Amino acid sequence: MNDVNIFKELVDLKNRGHLSYENIGDAAGCVKSTVQKWFVKSHHVDERYLWGIANGVGDNRFKLAVLCYQTKLPSAMLNILSKYNSNSFSMLVGTQIEDADSDTAIVKLIRELSKPKPDELEIASCTNEMLDTGIMMILSAFETLNEYKIPIHKAVLERSYQGARG
Repeated sequence: MNDVNIFKELVDLKNRGHLSYENIGDAAGCVKSTVQKWFVKSHHVDERYLWGIANGVGDNRFKLAVLCYQTKLPSAMLNILSKYNSNSFSMLVGTQIEDADSDTAIVKLIRELSKPKPDELEIASCTNEMLDTGIMMILSAFETLNEYKIPIHKAVLERSYQGARG
C-alpha cells in the first residue's frame, strides 16, 4: 500500500520553499498554468513531472517523498530526514552513522537467514536499516551535487567515462 500523499508533499514543498507556480513549473518543465490547475482545480499532480520537480527544486524531503511514492515505500521512511540537518556535510555524517548501523544489521541478517526458521521481524528490522542507509547515501549524494551545482547526469557520465578508460 502506498500511503504517501504526493500532492500534500507538493503543497508542503511549495510552502516550505516559498515557491510560486512559476518556480514549480520551471522545475517540472511545464507552464505555470498547468501547475496552477494542480493546486486550484484537480488537487492532483501529474506523475510525469514528479522527478523534474524533485530534481529542479533540490528539496531532499520531496525527493524522498517521490521515491517512496513511486516505489510504494511507507511514508514512515520520510522520518529519516528528521535525524540530520540537510546540508551536505551533515548528510555525509548521517550517511556514515547509518552505514555503521547497516553493517551491524547485515551481520545480524546473515545470522538470521542461516537459521532453519528465520524470524521475519528480525529480517524486517535488518532490511529496514539497510534501506535507511541506501536512502541516506542517495540523498547525501544529491545534496552534495546540489550544493556544488553539479548536475547529477554530469556525475554519472563522468563515472561512466572513467570506467571506460580504466
